[in-house]
Amino acid sequence: MRRYETIFIADPVFPEDELASFREAFGSTITEHKGAVIQEEDWGNRKLAYEVDKHREGHYVRFEYSCDDNQLPAELERRLRISESILRFLTVRIDDDKKRLVWEERQAERAARRAAEAAVRAEAAEAAAAAAADAPPETTELDAASEAAPAATTATGEEA
Repeated sequence: MRRYETIFIADPVFPEDELASFREAFGSTITEHKGAVIQEEDWGNRKLAYEVDKHREGHYVRFEYSCDDNQLPAELERRLRISESILRFLTVRIDDDKKRLVWEERQAERAARRAAEAAVRAEAAEAAAAAAADAPPETTELDAASEAAPAATTATGEEA
């Protein structure tokens, strides 16, 4: 299966409920063509780098999906092109990006390693806390000297 990423920018004044139904229809188009939505992200309103159709802001939405049908991206782009509320869109095939796939694998490995290290540190901290709770409190020489009764002295400063 091929992986694709489509990002589109909608009109910032596009009503939220209509945008949600548009995103739902976009996802259902993918599943109708025997594809699978891997990830859907709503990035919200962001400032555009330059003015597009007299708009300085746009509502960004990102879809990552996979499919066997190479006609699916063309169908999705056709629907985006027809919609008047979509300012811009871009579809990129990402499964050819070997560096990205390697990077994703390394990120997953790093996350697993960090989780394992955190578990070991938490276990060591629990063991140290349990050992500290079981051990009697330690006294130092200074503590012992300060707890001893002071020597009695006379008015001349001599010890009695």
